[in-house]
Amino acid sequence: NFMTNTKHDNRLQTSFCITINFEKDSPNGSRVFRAMCELIEAFQRFDNNLLQSLETTVKPVILLENVEAGSIKTWMKQAITGVLQGADDDSLKKGEWKAVLGNYLMQAKYLALHFLENKTEITSTKEIEVLEGELVEAAERTEINKLPFYQPINKKQLVEDLANITNTTKYLTSGDNVTYDSPYGAVQVNTTFHMSPEQIEALITDTAITSTSPMMIKIKRPDFLGNSQWEFRYDGRTIAAKISDSVWLAEYQKGNIVLRPQDALVVVMETTVRFDHDREVIGTDYKILQVLQVLPKTEQTQLNFLESGNPANLQESLLKPALSTESPLISLKPKTE
Repeated sequence: NFMTNTKHDNRLQTSFCITINFEKDSPNGSRVFRAMCELIEAFQRFDNNLLQSLETTVKPVILLENVEAGSIKTWMKQAITGVLQGADDDSLKKGEWKAVLGNYLMQAKYLALHFLENKTEITSTKEIEVLEGELVEAAERTEINKLPFYQPINKKQLVEDLANITNTTKYLTSGDNVTYDSPYGAVQVNTTFHMSPEQIEALITDTAITSTSPMMIKIKRPDFLGNSQWEFRYDGRTIAAKISDSVWLAEYQKGNIVLRPQDALVVVMETTVRFDHDREVIGTDYKILQVLQVLPKTEQTQLNFLESGNPANLQESLLKPALSTESPLISLKPKTE
């Protein structure tokens, strides 16, 4: 039942309230304000992601209305900025679409927090599909599904937003709690739910495709211990990769291989691209199987010149010894339950 709860403050018609009940006379009082600030920011990101498929000029905003003493009670007004073109529904054409979107966003936050009650993590995509279904029903009730270009939030983004929201409570102690009060009821923010980025990607991954290919990558940040990922520049972006070439790593750690700023590596790279159930890319992992050559900056210039003239011959001369023909370069690995 999503009728307005009349027991609450009249401001709840267009606003919501975040209340942090904190342990009196406890140390580190700034923790309460950090939690409040980060929770408001997490709600704002959730709103943005819920409406990201709409026109770029349409933006949800959360406006500060009031802060009350005692328990820290912050009143926030749910608002929308921008201009919407092409609305078909009469109520939306009349300009009521901003109120409709605002109500949907307050309802979505309530549904998300209610879904998280008594959960410590999400272990199956079937669990998150329950919340996805509730958000779709909310979109149908408020008729925002009639808005041009509207699309439901994707699964990975939804789980990330849930983790971001609950992660804001990390500053609080066992004697503190947070309540979200809205036109759709009050619900506590779960302080025990936690999912790391690695857990989220493992949950969402349906299929992974692994390929092996030669690459020339510029060193951005080396790992001096040899146990973590290095950062490289490739194709105009930063990538992180772990080097599994133990022979090369041993020589590097002994000081027999000297690396200077802007040096590059010619490597055999294993790339794993992970897809969700909708066949959307959700992440890419890189692992260096073999380091073939260290290229100082001067040699990179020569290499780029030669590559522009005859890239096939250059690649073959540099990389042929490292590529094994005994194993496939591409493998498809469906997720196993």
